[in-house]
Amino acid sequence: MVAMSLGTCIVGLLLYFVLSEEKMLTIAVFGFAMMLPLGSMFSPSKNKNGLLIYTIALALVGLIAIGLTFTTGEMFNLMTGVFLFGFVAFQWVANYMLIKQDNL
Repeated sequence: MVAMSLGTCIVGLLLYFVLSEEKMLTIAVFGFAMMLPLGSMFSPSKNKNGLLIYTIALALVGLIAIGLTFTTGEMFNLMTGVFLFGFVAFQWVANYMLIKQDNL
């Protein structure tokens, strides 16, 4: 899944350079950002499905952000902000859950 995410990033960058559309950068950023959650969503933690659910929710928010970017033309919409906040928060949540698992 991480390789698919990297592929999405590369495709987004290629589309940006070929079509000269800034909207394509949202696809590239989404692909790049999702590599971290996708790489750690099956890590063992006390809450067995917590990281998986968070990753799925983050992916849905990211896809909605991309959809809004293509329909409204605004790269930085509300869902883009929610995605970026969720991406940063994922790192804190994942570290907390994994450290808590190791301390048991």
